[in-house]
Amino acid sequence: MTAKKKASLKKKLSEEAFTRIETRFPIIARLSAFLLAFYDILMREDVIKLDCFIHEYQNDCIEPISVFTSGLKKDYEAVKNCLLYPKISNGPIEGTNGKIKMIRRRGYGRAGIELLNALLVLPWYYKDLEKNSEEKLKLAV
Repeated sequence: MTAKKKASLKKKLSEEAFTRIETRFPIIARLSAFLLAFYDILMREDVIKLDCFIHEYQNDCIEPISVFTSGLKKDYEAVKNCLLYPKISNGPIEGTNGKIKMIRRRGYGRAGIELLNALLVLPWYYKDLEKNSEEKLKLAV
């Protein structure tokens, strides 16, 4: 259950009903605390809380929690950098990488380097031509 789902469930249920559920099923209370703690780390972008979170949940009795935490430990530098530099994204690079893979898959090894180069370079070349011609039209008017 994600933090958003828990929040929407809490809105639908009364506070008393949710407390009864957590009392009757302690695993729900544990998962709820886990999700809210991780959500808090992401929203506050706090590396110190991340360290405390990993230390607290790394040997949890609920296996998916301990597996998730061990994954955080394994990718600690990436997660830390995500918290420290939230504005930096590799999205544009991944988009370009996806286009290159799609073009490569179309060739299935039959496309030589010349064809691949043409497929990759020509769209940008024509885009630049269109941009330059639009600028020339604006200057002429």
